Amino acid sequence: MTQASVARHSTVGHASLPRQRVSYIENGLLPTAEQLRCYLRGCGQPDLFDELDAVRSQLTPSIEPLPQRAAVSGRRVAIVAAVSAVACLAVVIIVMRASSDPLGPASAAKPSSSPACAPGFVCFWSDTGFAGTKVQLDPDWATGSHCVRLPFAARSVVNNSRERQRGYANSDCTGAATVLQHLGGVEPSVDVNAYKHS
Repeated sequence: MTQASVARHSTVGHASLPRQRVSYIENGLLPTAEQLRCYLRGCGQPDLFDELDAVRSQLTPSIEPLPQRAAVSGRRVAIVAAVSAVACLAVVIIVMRASSDPLGPASAAKPSSSPACAPGFVCFWSDTGFAGTKVQLDPDWATGSHCVRLPFAARSVVNNSRERQRGYANSDCTGAATVLQHLGGVEPSVDVNAYKHS
């Protein structure tokens, strides 16, 4: 997911992040609560806000009371450490939730009654009925009609993006094609190895 894509999807109410602010956050600037909320919305993981904001809040007080002037370099080290901790925690949680079920194979085998896929994203599952390993992709990063190869053969798909996507049986976007309808289109049983804008 690109910084521009995160910025495009970061709007929460009247607040949003410009691409440059996303870059600052990813390069070590500790975000405010509002910036964290926007960043997580842009990543398609707004449900992580409470968990990560609690960590962010605990780190912020330890940075502010440092003595002036004499501890400038110490303050920078503390800020970088705090941001790194929040960023690492966010990445671990997002990867665990986006790529597989954190509870293990037994839980991953259970089909979901209503498949979860963030608005603006296309979600693919390795098994039919929205079970198995899940990957959530932002179609906006692929400009034009570039072929996007999936990390595994998808057997079920939800398209919550604003555009129709075309899924292909072959990883080079050839072979049998399935139109993946936009704005909540659901395919509980397909054979897709790659996709592109239709």
